[in-house]
Amino acid sequence: MAPAGSRPARETRLSRGNHPNEGSLRRLSSGPAECSGQPSPSATPLRDGGTAKGWMTLAGIVLVVVGLAGFVPNPLVGGANALLATDTLHNIVHLGTGLLALYIAFGLTGENQVNGTIGFGVLYVVIFLAVLVSPTLFGLFQVPASAPLHVIHVALAVVSLAVGYMARGRATSYAA
Repeated sequence: MAPAGSRPARETRLSRGNHPNEGSLRRLSSGPAECSGQPSPSATPLRDGGTAKGWMTLAGIVLVVVGLAGFVPNPLVGGANALLATDTLHNIVHLGTGLLALYIAFGLTGENQVNGTIGFGVLYVVIFLAVLVSPTLFGLFQVPASAPLHVIHVALAVVSLAVGYMARGRATSYAA
């Protein structure tokens, strides 16, 4: 028996119930904070592209910061002697794709956001293949793309495609 004035212990259990995804498990809590019988946000699978939004926000912020940093002399991004050698056009591409990612994160919702994330992944597949075939992007870049940039382009493509397809699978499982 709990001492007088103390809060009752929160009990969490999994149960089956009326849920759009019939037969799925959901978390119920008998504690004071949650007593509605509705699944908690942490137990509700993605419905609104939350994972896609988070990924596109992160990718967008990083790309915009990298694009801006390329215009300021520094040892990481920018000139031919930087760790990630870029030129003005490459920095503009980073800014543009970063802004596109932020638009996908904050300007789109639901299925459109998920499809935008997949489209962003496809865009980076195309960028990767283009600079793999021609590291100067057919003469447009003054500084050729290097191996670290290829790895970053592939990572952006793969993660965007994976997040988009995972979010699509979750979004369609709740459409019924």
